[in-house]
Amino acid sequence: MFESFTRSLKTLVDDKILRHFRESHHPIEELGMASAVGLFWALTPLVGFQMLLVTANWVLFRAFRLHFHLVIGVAWVWLSNPFTMVPMYYSFYITGYYFFSILGYAIEPISAATFGVVLDEASALGMTQGLIHWMKFMIYQLGWPMLIGGFVLGVPASIAGYPITVYFVRRFRMRSARQLGISYEEWEERFVLHRGEVARSGPGVENSHEFENGEVKARAAKTPEEPVQAVRDSTGTTKAAGSKARKSTSKKKAARRAANPKKKRAAS
Repeated sequence: MFESFTRSLKTLVDDKILRHFRESHHPIEELGMASAVGLFWALTPLVGFQMLLVTANWVLFRAFRLHFHLVIGVAWVWLSNPFTMVPMYYSFYITGYYFFSILGYAIEPISAATFGVVLDEASALGMTQGLIHWMKFMIYQLGWPMLIGGFVLGVPASIAGYPITVYFVRRFRMRSARQLGISYEEWEERFVLHRGEVARSGPGVENSHEFENGEVKARAAKTPEEPVQAVRDSTGTTKAAGSKARKSTSKKKAARRAANPKKKRAAS
Protein backbone atom coordinates (compact mmCIF):
# COMPACT_ATOMS: atom_id res chain seq x y z
CA MET A 1 0.00 0.00 0.00
CA PHE A 2 2.72 2.46 0.99
CA GLU A 3 4.87 1.48 -2.02
CA SER A 4 1.92 2.05 -4.36
CA PHE A 5 1.27 5.46 -2.81
CA THR A 6 4.94 6.42 -3.11
CA ARG A 7 5.07 5.28 -6.73
CA SER A 8 1.92 7.22 -7.63
CA LEU A 9 3.22 10.35 -5.90
CA LYS A 10 6.59 10.08 -7.63
CA THR A 11 4.91 9.68 -11.03
CA LEU A 12 2.65 12.66 -10.38
CA VAL A 13 5.54 14.93 -9.31
CA ASP A 14 7.66 13.88 -12.28
CA ASP A 15 4.86 14.40 -14.82
CA LYS A 16 3.47 17.65 -13.45
CA ILE A 17 6.70 19.36 -12.29
CA LEU A 18 10.09 17.79 -13.04
CA ARG A 19 9.39 16.97 -16.69
CA HIS A 20 9.08 20.67 -17.53
CA PHE A 21 12.59 21.34 -16.22
CA ARG A 22 14.08 18.59 -18.41
CA GLU A 23 12.28 19.74 -21.56
CA SER A 24 12.76 23.49 -21.13
CA HIS A 25 15.17 25.52 -23.25
CA HIS A 26 14.52 28.81 -21.49
CA PRO A 27 17.36 30.70 -19.77
CA ILE A 28 18.27 29.10 -16.48
CA GLU A 29 17.55 32.31 -14.54
CA GLU A 30 13.93 32.26 -15.75
CA LEU A 31 13.52 28.71 -14.49
CA GLY A 32 14.88 29.73 -11.09
CA MET A 33 12.47 32.65 -10.91
CA ALA A 34 9.60 30.37 -11.93
CA SER A 35 10.40 28.09 -8.99
CA ALA A 36 10.56 31.03 -6.59
CA VAL A 37 7.14 32.35 -7.64
CA GLY A 38 5.53 28.92 -7.98
CA LEU A 39 6.74 27.68 -4.59
CA PHE A 40 5.57 30.83 -2.85
CA TRP A 41 1.96 30.40 -4.03
CA ALA A 42 2.03 26.58 -3.83
CA LEU A 43 2.76 26.80 -0.09
CA THR A 44 -0.30 28.89 0.65
CA PRO A 45 -3.76 27.50 1.50
CA LEU A 46 -5.37 29.38 -1.39
CA VAL A 47 -6.57 26.27 -3.20
CA GLY A 48 -8.43 27.09 -6.39
CA PHE A 49 -6.67 30.43 -6.83
CA GLN A 50 -2.99 29.49 -6.88
CA MET A 51 -2.70 29.10 -10.66
CA LEU A 52 -4.46 32.41 -11.21
CA LEU A 53 -2.09 34.10 -8.77
CA VAL A 54 0.99 32.67 -10.52
CA THR A 55 -0.37 33.89 -13.86
CA ALA A 56 -1.10 37.33 -12.39
CA ASN A 57 2.51 37.45 -11.16
CA TRP A 58 3.74 36.53 -14.64
CA VAL A 59 1.78 39.42 -16.18
CA LEU A 60 2.97 41.84 -13.48
CA PHE A 61 6.60 40.80 -13.89
CA ARG A 62 6.47 41.37 -17.63
CA ALA A 63 5.27 44.92 -17.01
CA PHE A 64 8.59 45.50 -15.22
CA ARG A 65 10.59 43.60 -17.88
CA LEU A 66 11.10 40.62 -15.58
CA HIS A 67 10.47 37.14 -16.90
CA PHE A 68 9.94 33.60 -15.69
CA HIS A 69 8.72 30.34 -17.20
CA LEU A 70 4.94 30.42 -16.72
CA VAL A 71 4.36 26.69 -17.19
CA ILE A 72 6.93 25.78 -14.53
CA GLY A 73 5.56 28.42 -12.16
CA VAL A 74 2.06 26.95 -12.54
CA ALA A 75 3.40 23.39 -12.33
CA TRP A 76 4.69 23.99 -8.80
CA VAL A 77 1.08 24.48 -7.70
CA TRP A 78 0.70 20.72 -8.11
CA LEU A 79 2.64 20.31 -4.87
CA SER A 80 -0.79 20.80 -3.35
CA ASN A 81 -2.69 17.77 -4.64
CA PRO A 82 -5.05 15.11 -3.23
CA PHE A 83 -2.07 13.10 -1.96
CA THR A 84 -0.43 15.97 -0.08
CA MET A 85 -3.30 18.30 0.80
CA VAL A 86 -3.99 17.05 4.33
CA PRO A 87 -0.34 16.96 5.56
CA MET A 88 0.52 20.25 3.84
CA TYR A 89 -2.47 22.21 5.08
CA TYR A 90 -2.14 20.80 8.57
CA SER A 91 1.51 21.90 8.51
CA PHE A 92 0.35 25.39 7.56
CA TYR A 93 -2.07 25.38 10.44
CA ILE A 94 0.43 24.11 13.02
CA THR A 95 3.04 26.62 11.85
CA GLY A 96 0.52 29.45 12.15
CA TYR A 97 -0.66 28.13 15.51
CA TYR A 98 2.85 28.30 16.98
CA PHE A 99 3.49 31.62 15.25
CA PHE A 100 0.47 33.16 17.00
CA SER A 101 1.43 31.45 20.27
CA ILE A 102 4.82 33.15 20.13
CA LEU A 103 3.02 36.46 19.64
CA GLY A 104 0.90 35.73 22.74
CA TYR A 105 -2.42 34.77 21.09
CA ALA A 106 -4.20 31.72 22.53
CA ILE A 107 -5.80 29.52 19.81
CA GLU A 108 -7.56 26.19 20.29
CA PRO A 109 -5.76 23.55 18.19
CA ILE A 110 -7.54 21.35 15.61
CA SER A 111 -6.41 17.74 15.14
CA ALA A 112 -5.13 16.20 11.89
CA ALA A 113 -8.03 13.71 11.98
CA THR A 114 -10.47 16.61 11.61
CA PHE A 115 -8.62 17.67 8.46
CA GLY A 116 -9.07 14.19 6.99
CA VAL A 117 -12.78 14.08 7.77
CA VAL A 118 -13.45 17.48 6.20
CA LEU A 119 -11.41 16.57 3.10
CA ASP A 120 -13.41 13.35 2.67
CA GLU A 121 -16.65 15.32 2.98
CA ALA A 122 -15.46 17.83 0.37
CA SER A 123 -14.43 15.04 -2.03
CA ALA A 124 -17.88 13.44 -1.79
CA LEU A 125 -19.64 16.69 -2.74
CA GLY A 126 -18.07 17.15 -6.17
CA MET A 127 -15.67 19.82 -7.35
CA THR A 128 -17.71 23.00 -6.93
CA GLN A 129 -19.56 22.14 -3.74
CA GLY A 130 -16.51 20.40 -2.32
CA LEU A 131 -14.38 23.49 -2.92
CA ILE A 132 -16.99 25.68 -1.19
CA HIS A 133 -17.14 23.26 1.76
CA TRP A 134 -13.34 23.25 2.09
CA MET A 135 -13.12 27.04 1.84
CA LYS A 136 -15.72 27.43 4.60
CA PHE A 137 -13.73 25.09 6.82
CA MET A 138 -10.51 27.03 6.17
CA ILE A 139 -12.13 30.41 6.80
CA TYR A 140 -14.28 29.60 9.83
CA GLN A 141 -12.28 26.85 11.54
CA LEU A 142 -8.68 27.44 10.53
CA GLY A 143 -8.69 31.06 9.48
CA TRP A 144 -5.64 33.19 10.09
CA PRO A 145 -3.36 30.51 11.62
CA MET A 146 -3.32 28.43 8.44
CA LEU A 147 -3.08 31.44 6.11
CA ILE A 148 -0.19 33.03 8.03
CA GLY A 149 1.45 29.63 8.49
CA GLY A 150 1.43 29.14 4.72
CA PHE A 151 3.22 32.44 4.17
CA VAL A 152 5.71 31.64 6.96
CA LEU A 153 6.65 28.45 5.09
CA GLY A 154 6.26 29.88 1.59
CA VAL A 155 8.71 32.77 1.92
CA PRO A 156 11.83 30.72 2.82
CA ALA A 157 10.84 28.01 0.31
CA SER A 158 10.59 30.68 -2.38
CA ILE A 159 13.99 32.14 -1.49
CA ALA A 160 15.61 28.69 -1.50
CA GLY A 161 13.83 27.60 -4.67
CA TYR A 162 15.81 29.91 -6.96
CA PRO A 163 19.39 28.73 -6.25
CA ILE A 164 18.34 25.08 -5.89
CA THR A 165 16.63 25.14 -9.30
CA VAL A 166 19.59 26.85 -10.96
CA TYR A 167 21.99 24.29 -9.46
CA PHE A 168 20.09 21.16 -10.55
CA VAL A 169 19.09 22.45 -13.99
CA ARG A 170 22.71 23.41 -14.67
CA ARG A 171 23.83 19.91 -13.64
CA PHE A 172 21.28 18.34 -15.99
CA ARG A 173 22.34 20.55 -18.89
CA MET A 174 26.03 19.88 -18.24
CA ARG A 175 25.32 16.14 -18.38
CA SER A 176 23.45 16.63 -21.66
CA ALA A 177 26.44 18.57 -23.02
CA ARG A 178 28.82 15.75 -22.08
CA GLN A 179 26.61 13.25 -23.91
CA LEU A 180 26.98 15.36 -27.05
CA GLY A 181 30.72 15.75 -26.52
CA ILE A 182 30.57 19.55 -26.25
CA SER A 183 31.13 22.07 -23.48
CA TYR A 184 28.36 23.52 -21.34
CA GLU A 185 28.89 26.92 -22.96
CA GLU A 186 28.48 25.42 -26.43
CA TRP A 187 25.34 23.59 -25.30
CA GLU A 188 23.80 26.84 -24.08
CA GLU A 189 24.74 28.61 -27.32
CA ARG A 190 23.04 25.92 -29.38
CA PHE A 191 19.97 25.09 -27.33
CA VAL A 192 18.98 27.90 -24.96
CA LEU A 193 16.37 30.28 -26.30
CA HIS A 194 17.24 33.96 -26.24
CA ARG A 195 14.76 36.57 -25.08
CA GLY A 196 13.42 37.30 -28.58
CA GLU A 197 12.92 33.58 -29.30
CA VAL A 198 11.15 33.09 -25.96
CA ALA A 199 8.80 35.96 -26.77
CA ARG A 200 7.95 34.41 -30.15
CA SER A 201 7.40 30.94 -28.72
CA GLY A 202 5.00 32.21 -26.04
CA PRO A 203 4.85 31.65 -22.28
CA GLY A 204 6.42 28.34 -21.45
CA VAL A 205 6.13 26.96 -25.00
CA GLU A 206 9.22 25.04 -26.10
CA ASN A 207 10.75 24.70 -29.53
CA SER A 208 11.25 21.46 -31.45
CA HIS A 209 14.18 20.15 -29.39
CA GLU A 210 13.29 17.23 -27.18
CA PHE A 211 14.84 15.64 -24.12
CA GLU A 212 14.20 12.19 -22.78
CA ASN A 213 15.98 10.63 -19.78
CA GLY A 214 18.76 13.20 -20.01
CA GLU A 215 19.52 12.53 -23.68
CA VAL A 216 19.23 15.15 -26.40
CA LYS A 217 17.03 13.79 -29.18
CA ALA A 218 17.37 16.68 -31.63
CA ARG A 219 20.26 19.05 -32.24
CA ALA A 220 19.82 22.79 -32.58
CA ALA A 221 21.45 24.21 -35.69
CA LYS A 222 24.37 26.61 -35.31
CA THR A 223 23.31 28.59 -38.36
CA PRO A 224 19.97 29.25 -40.08
CA GLU A 225 21.23 27.43 -43.18
CA GLU A 226 21.51 24.04 -41.51
CA PRO A 227 17.81 23.20 -41.10
CA VAL A 228 17.14 24.51 -44.63
CA GLN A 229 19.82 22.21 -46.07
CA ALA A 230 18.41 19.29 -44.10
CA VAL A 231 14.97 19.92 -45.52
CA ARG A 232 16.38 20.16 -49.01
CA ASP A 233 18.28 16.89 -48.65
CA SER A 234 15.26 15.14 -47.21
CA THR A 235 13.00 16.54 -49.93
CA GLY A 236 15.43 15.53 -52.67
CA THR A 237 15.55 11.96 -51.36
CA THR A 238 11.79 11.79 -51.12
CA LYS A 239 11.36 13.15 -54.62
CA ALA A 240 13.87 10.65 -55.99
CA ALA A 241 12.10 7.77 -54.26
CA GLY A 242 8.76 9.03 -55.53
CA SER A 243 10.10 9.33 -59.08
CA LYS A 244 11.32 5.72 -59.03
CA ALA A 245 7.95 4.54 -57.77
CA ARG A 246 6.10 6.45 -60.51
CA LYS A 247 8.39 5.04 -63.23
CA SER A 248 7.81 1.51 -61.94
CA THR A 249 4.04 2.03 -61.94
CA SER A 250 4.10 3.44 -65.49
CA LYS A 251 6.02 0.42 -66.78
CA LYS A 252 3.48 -1.96 -65.24
CA LYS A 253 0.55 -0.08 -66.81
CA ALA A 254 2.25 -0.09 -70.22
CA ALA A 255 2.81 -3.84 -69.95
CA ARG A 256 -0.86 -4.42 -69.11
CA ARG A 257 -2.01 -2.29 -72.07
CA ALA A 258 0.28 -4.17 -74.42
CA ALA A 259 -1.11 -7.51 -73.19
CA ASN A 260 -4.82 -6.58 -73.53
CA PRO A 261 -5.00 -6.50 -77.40
CA LYS A 262 -3.54 -10.01 -77.55
CA LYS A 263 -6.20 -11.27 -75.13
CA LYS A 264 -9.00 -9.66 -77.20
CA ARG A 265 -7.74 -11.21 -80.50
CA ALA A 266 -7.45 -14.62 -78.85
CA ALA A 267 -11.05 -14.37 -77.60
CA SER A 268 -12.38 -13.47 -81.08
